[in-house]
Amino acid sequence: MGNRLRRATYQTDAELSEQQAQRNIRELVRAGWLGAKGEAQSRYYMAGPDLPKEIARGIREPRPLRDPYA
Repeated sequence: MGNRLRRATYQTDAELSEQQAQRNIRELVRAGWLGAKGEAQSRYYMAGPDLPKEIARGIREPRPLRDPYA
């Protein structure tokens, strides 16, 4: 969804507590790997300026769809 990340989605997908998810995201923002947009409940995160190029390339390049019937 536009390469946006929300804390709640990350928390659920990574099976973390709310505090663990908050801490991880806070550290990634400090490191420049993520950039925060919005405030409070509308806050989301996108790739930051210091996200390694190898990771950013995987995020921004579309992946080919896999044929589920093949």
